[in-house]
Amino acid sequence: MSTDVIIQFEIRDMLIMKDTLTEMGINYKELNNEIHFKMGYPVVISENTIKFDSDERSKIDKIKQTYQINFYKDQSLREGMQLTQETDAKGVVTLHITNK
Repeated sequence: MSTDVIIQFEIRDMLIMKDTLTEMGINYKELNNEIHFKMGYPVVISENTIKFDSDERSKIDKIKQTYQINFYKDQSLREGMQLTQETDAKGVVTLHITNK
């Protein structure tokens, strides 16, 4: 049985979140400073929370992970740093940020 879930998740840059969703092929709408879309069930993303159905947990985790990677890539580029990304056989992503 599925239930509604609201989790705390800080989104520091909504534009990067929108780009992430577009990159992942997710069509969304903006309403009242929130991002709305469906993945079988409605999902609502605000600056501090994500509301979704518990059946969508793994998809939401993938969105969160992709957003965080994109956020750190953007930050490192803005600061003139170099970022390399490694993904191991288990799917664990490691980011290395170094000075150029």
